[in-house]
Amino acid sequence: MDVPRVEPATSVVQAVAEATPVIALTMLDVNDQTLRLRYKIMNRSDHNIWVCEGVDTAGKPDPNGSEVYVDNDARSFGIAKRIEAPLQVQYVRPPDIEGRYVRLAPGQERIQSLSLALPVKRRTLLTARGPDIEYATRLLLKIGSYDEYPPGGRGAEEVAVPYLWTACLSGKERCMEIAIDGVFIKVVG
Repeated sequence: MDVPRVEPATSVVQAVAEATPVIALTMLDVNDQTLRLRYKIMNRSDHNIWVCEGVDTAGKPDPNGSEVYVDNDARSFGIAKRIEAPLQVQYVRPPDIEGRYVRLAPGQERIQSLSLALPVKRRTLLTARGPDIEYATRLLLKIGSYDEYPPGGRGAEEVAVPYLWTACLSGKERCMEIAIDGVFIKVVG
């Protein structure tokens, strides 16, 4: 009796992984004065995606456009560029925050970088500031992206997504992450 050949499930998993956006760290420099990093985002899908270039409060743009916080594990320092983070900060009225997203065509790559003065000062918009620590030993980088057109994104190269619009988008933003252990980052505030 012949047994039918079954393809391993790993080929399906590999095909899915190859069709999603990927983030890769290309440079990390932490010294006494600065934390500098550069990363590449690759669109391995067959459609456009929109990648978060920065998150700012209206009227107060930040050169790095990032949230900077300490994770609840009390050892991880987080840098986040995304708009659909669960709101952990209490506001009297909804926050006037927007995410800047840029289009990345299929097969296209984008290099982004940021530099923070050390010791790092926290800058929280949506994420809680986390516990007080003097040094972090782990770096988290989180970058949001959309597979579908964000509001106003059809045909656009760049689009601003106000935080209030995320109610209609809820759950559609993907979050690419990198975690780097063995760093030593002084944190204040």
